[in-house]
Amino acid sequence: MEKIYLLGDSITEWNIIKHTDILNFGKAGWTTKDLLDNFPQLEEGNLTFLMIGVNDLNNNLNFNEIIKNFKIIKDKLANMNLKVFSILPSRDKALNEKINKLNYELEKMFSHFININSFFLENECLSNKFSIDNLHLNGEGYVLLNGFLAKEIYKYRKPQGIKDRFLEYTKWYTTSNSKSNTFPSTLEQRWFARYLEEEMKTIGLKNVEIDENGYLIGTLEKTSEAKNIPTIAFISHMDTAPDYNGAYCKAKVIENYDGKDIKLNDETILSPKDFPSLLKYEGQTLITTDGSSLLGADDKAGIAEIITAMEYLINNPHIEHGTVKVAFTPDEEIGRGADYFNVEKLGASYAYTLDGGEIGELEYENFNASSLTLKVTGRSVHPGSAKNAMIHASQLVFEFNSMLPVNERPEYTEGYEGFFMVTDVKGSIEDAEISYIIRDHSLEKFNEKKELAKNIVAFLEKKYPNAKFKLTMEDSYFNMKEKVEPHMFLVDLPKKIMENLGIKPLVKPIRGGTDGSRLSYMGLPCPNIFTGGHNFHGKYEYISLDSMKKAVEVIVEIANKITE
Repeated sequence: MEKIYLLGDSITEWNIIKHTDILNFGKAGWTTKDLLDNFPQLEEGNLTFLMIGVNDLNNNLNFNEIIKNFKIIKDKLANMNLKVFSILPSRDKALNEKINKLNYELEKMFSHFININSFFLENECLSNKFSIDNLHLNGEGYVLLNGFLAKEIYKYRKPQGIKDRFLEYTKWYTTSNSKSNTFPSTLEQRWFARYLEEEMKTIGLKNVEIDENGYLIGTLEKTSEAKNIPTIAFISHMDTAPDYNGAYCKAKVIENYDGKDIKLNDETILSPKDFPSLLKYEGQTLITTDGSSLLGADDKAGIAEIITAMEYLINNPHIEHGTVKVAFTPDEEIGRGADYFNVEKLGASYAYTLDGGEIGELEYENFNASSLTLKVTGRSVHPGSAKNAMIHASQLVFEFNSMLPVNERPEYTEGYEGFFMVTDVKGSIEDAEISYIIRDHSLEKFNEKKELAKNIVAFLEKKYPNAKFKLTMEDSYFNMKEKVEPHMFLVDLPKKIMENLGIKPLVKPIRGGTDGSRLSYMGLPCPNIFTGGHNFHGKYEYISLDSMKKAVEVIVEIANKITE
């Protein structure tokens, strides 16, 4: 019983919701008769959403015939787990009277009728905030509609345990988009947040809300009256990286891993020859991709671990702890995860991000980070007469790149070593552009890298005075070490907890950044803890279920043992 069916008209067909199990059978212009004439073959027992009827009313079809068609549809869907959404309002008040009449009859006919009509109304008509015309929804309209879909999917499935919870999360497409000018950068993150919101409320977290910027927070109320317990927060991000396909993930569960090659699909093998870390997990349960998408353990594993830990604490009220906050952020993968984070509203003194790799990772140092973009304007001249006239912008971009140190690229660095990495190149003779990320743990070396880039551009400007160079650099985040070191108990406590749980702590610098690095500079010291995953951002991504369970234990113990 894995599939989720959507049946309806254009509002359904144009819904961009992406979930591995969702099959969209909506067709623009369809009436109830069209649906009956073209009824899809559905597997019995699956969750099915129906929203249709406005075209019947718009075409002035006989009302009794419409009701008759709905009764036949009801009989056809008798063996499905059916949810019927009300027909949404229009901007035409006369049509809305018919819609309300039909919704009234549908509510009597279907036991699982969900009336969402009123949420879309403004002055008794479809709100401009949610629509592009008389009937159809815009992005905000689909955020609202898919929020209801997401909540109903959770209510129906209610996955139990960390494995099923994580597997459900991986099915939601939440890739962020660095090219977007909105926040969050994609609509998909917002309806995944609605799914999580329903889950958080159901397990018993309090004050659960999604703010206007898409941040989801909740509170685990304290069970101890001790005065020296600070309010702490556990934080993960909802988006997945745009580096690789994140849609329609079909995770594979490998029980009792035997240490051999794992066939993800006919073309893709996950092998310990390429990834020796696999051999650490012989005998354990691994969750992998099917080779067609990333897994999304970065950072849906962190979300699953936090929610599972909160559920455990709620179900075991004898475990004493102070107030615990939970926060899930959008757009971390594109460096914007803390852009609008309201630290004051969260109300925590300290926090941990669950956004690390293999079991035992504990990090309070990260890169200083900046982005660099160089735009070059040249002069396009026919190659036959180009001598002393052409200025080839793309060649100048290549020359800039050749003057950066070769050994300071990601593929040649490790540990505390920083790098320049090309992230995008585009160009022609007339115009060219190259983008980089700059990283280093040392602030001094970080600034030296930025200064080197400036000096190279200055040299090229003198060498090619008729070319135009525009260099832009923007700092993204800084090493959180400076902000965490005054509170080293935040590192010492989880380190000791890991040792007591039989986990070897791996205290090392992050070769990247997390929301925690920026939050630390916003007054919320925030080290990072492992989730158990490997090979993030690609089709070879995998995670150990055993490590995920250990992460849950670490969270529970931190909540229980942290003091000022």
